[in-house]
Amino acid sequence: MGHAAKLCVQAIERLIPIVGGRGLELADPFQRAWRDAHAVAQHIALVWDLQALNYGAVRLGGKAGDPRI
Repeated sequence: MGHAAKLCVQAIERLIPIVGGRGLELADPFQRAWRDAHAVAQHIALVWDLQALNYGAVRLGGKAGDPRI
């Protein structure tokens, strides 16, 4: 899920030059999509770097660095 969130953010970031300044207006649907993608990607369960470290640690027989896991 973290990788999917990362890919969504990368995709929307690639669209910014195409949309241009118009996409920054609050009334523009693109601006809402940009905010939503970034907000979802910041959820603790989807932050790629944190979850990759936890996964690697557990997969190698260690403990997750996050005490909530």
